[in-house]
Amino acid sequence: GYATDPNYARKLTSMIQQLKAMSEKVSKTYSANLDNLF
Repeated sequence: GYATDPNYARKLTSMIQQLKAMSEKVSKTYSANLDNLF
């Protein structure tokens, strides 16, 4: 499985980077919407 995959670490870091980028986009959109509400 994952433990034996030589590319596991690289896959994991790229996944984490994608998640970070997505959450940054979401929080920016969310705060922009909050600014419009108040």
